[in-house]
Order: sequence, then C-alpha cells, then structure tokens
Amino acid sequence: MGLRSLLLLFFVLAQGVVHAQSAAPASAYADAAPASAAGVLPVAAPEPVAPGAAEAVGGAAAAGGAGAAEPYGEAAQPEADEFEYGGPQVLRIEPLLENDWLFIDADVHLPVSDDLRHFAERGVTLYFTADLEIKRPRRWWFDSDVVKTQRTWRVVYNALTRQWRIGSGDLSLPEATLDDALLMVRRIRGWDILPAAELDADELYTGRMRVRLDTSLLARPFRVDALNSSAWSLSTPWKDFSFSISSDALPR
Repeated sequence: MGLRSLLLLFFVLAQGVVHAQSAAPASAYADAAPASAAGVLPVAAPEPVAPGAAEAVGGAAAAGGAGAAEPYGEAAQPEADEFEYGGPQVLRIEPLLENDWLFIDADVHLPVSDDLRHFAERGVTLYFTADLEIKRPRRWWFDSDVVKTQRTWRVVYNALTRQWRIGSGDLSLPEATLDDALLMVRRIRGWDILPAAELDADELYTGRMRVRLDTSLLARPFRVDALNSSAWSLSTPWKDFSFSISSDALPR
C-alpha cells in the first residue's frame, strides 16, 4: 500500500472517531437538556415526617403570612384593659378614714357585652349593685359581722334626648355615652360605710366586695329573660381586703 493510500485510510478513521464522540453526549443527555433549559434544578427526595407536622408548619406559615399582610396599628391591637384584666373583677379597694367616717374607694373592671348595650340603648334601665361586707376575725369563734351594706346605681337611656343618666339614690347625672355613665360604677369614690367610732383601734378587720348587674331590679319581663340568657350575667368575683386603724386616727 502506497503512502497516499495510508493517508486516505487514516483520514477516514479519524472522521469516524470524531463523529462517534459528538453523537454519544447528544443521545446520553437528551432527557436532561430540556430540564436544564427550563431552569429546573434536581431536588432530593424529602425525608419522611411525622403525621400532622406538615399541617402544623403550613398553619404557622399561613398565620405568619396573614399577620405580615395586615397592618399592625392601634385598631389591630386589643384594648389595654381587656388584654390586662380579662373578665369582670374588682381591681383595688382602699379603706379611708375621714371626718370620723370610714369610706371606701374602689376601682372595678366591668366590661359590658354588646347584647347588654343593645338592651340599654332601647331604654331598658340597668341596675348595678356593689356588695360590701366587713368582719372582725375572732380566734376561738366565728368572725363577727361589722357591716353588710350595698350601693345601687341605675343607668337609663332617653332616646328622645339621646342622653344617658346614672343615679344613686336621689342623685342623677347626665352623661354622653354608656361608658361615661358607668364611670361612677367603675370608679367608686367616697362610699360612706360606717362611723369610725364603731371600730376598735389596732384591730384587724377583713372585708370583701363585689359589683354585679342586679337583675332582681329589672322590669318583670326582663327578669324572666335574665334567668335564661347569659347576656344578663355580669358580676365580679368577691375581692378580699383587710385593714386596721391606729388609735391616733380614731375620734376621742
């Protein structure tokens, strides 16, 4: 075989090798090429999780997303008193001795339901009563009752004048809103309890107090409804307190 024949054979063999190398990758990775072109990366199979875990994560993510979407301002926050105190309760009781009398100041958290507001705005008179008891503890016998007393406020709305009125006894005051009227119940000031002469010096006295919606004073049709409806159930738990009076503070 001459030199020319050898060169021709070498050229043909070289072309066959190049063609085989270029054709093999095209067939081997033909399936992967469209995925890479679409920008999809291979993802490993997830590890098994406990039942309900996905729901918990999904719920947290949904809650977080909803919270982030909503504006966080004063309107989105709960009222301070409802957040801090919750249900009805007597927050503070302060016995005071003034002009030879024992007085009581108290702060009360008394939220009113929408149903109760609805009845009041339609002219139903509401009655709120504060109950107070003071005892003298005795070591070897039952506690001695010093005083059991009440104070009642009535709240009524006049639809013609669009005015609220709150009264206790013969006193009646006009107010612009129901909440303004209830300030007298929620902030009890100067409640005269008994003469200081009826108290002993340096003696420990214990007491308790509560404030409630007095359904026994409602008009008869509403009294019947109050027995079967939770809308009329509004009362604080009893709040305990104690005090003593020094001999210098008592009248001589």
